Amino acid sequence: MNARVIAMDVRFIRALAAGLALLCCLFGARAAMPACMSGDCMNGPGVYVFPDGSKYEGQFKDSKMNGAATVTWPDGRKYTGDVKDSKKHGMGTFVFPDGKQYEGEYKDDKMTGKGIFTWPDKSRFEGEFDDGKFVKGVYIWPNGNKYEGQFKDDKPNGYGILYTIDGQTYSGEFKDGKRDGNGSVSYKDGSTFMGTFKSDKKNGPGIMSYPNGQQKQLMWEDDRVVQPPAQPAK
Repeated sequence: MNARVIAMDVRFIRALAAGLALLCCLFGARAAMPACMSGDCMNGPGVYVFPDGSKYEGQFKDSKMNGAATVTWPDGRKYTGDVKDSKKHGMGTFVFPDGKQYEGEYKDDKMTGKGIFTWPDKSRFEGEFDDGKFVKGVYIWPNGNKYEGQFKDDKPNGYGILYTIDGQTYSGEFKDGKRDGNGSVSYKDGSTFMGTFKSDKKNGPGIMSYPNGQQKQLMWEDDRVVQPPAQPAK
């Protein structure tokens, strides 16, 4: 066999090997790529599985997820509801792996609008959401205490009313989840306090009113009376 034929055979073998390697790479990548498992994943109902194991079952339009759907994740998350342009949008229910659940409105993949958020310990928030956070509504603790009012960064902020199971009702200002600012407290025995709070405690001037009609104007510091009244409040 002459050298020219041998050289041609070597080039052919090298080219074949390169082609096989390319095919292996392509098929290997294809195996890891998302895939339409059934149905019509362009325009119609279908089932689509992603590389991380998450699965979409629902409607497609123009190759995007659109319409009613159910989405599940390997870690236990589950969404059932409306989808628009491959994002949660509209009404839906999202269940978290640790048992938390949100049921309500979505916009551009985030909790926005009216909804209900519950925790496994029976805590519950019902009200308005914006960009995934509480804005205004009612929060109930596991022990039965209830707050109704404004929120910021998922904490009571602004004006609100706090009802506690021991019969107290606080109406006034909140900051970072604590009574802070001007407010009033109604007690179970019929007495009331009106004054200022700081970090959840009475601080500054305040007036105590009693069921017998008596009133006392006092100065407070961290819930303690530090100065008796200069004169009875009128």
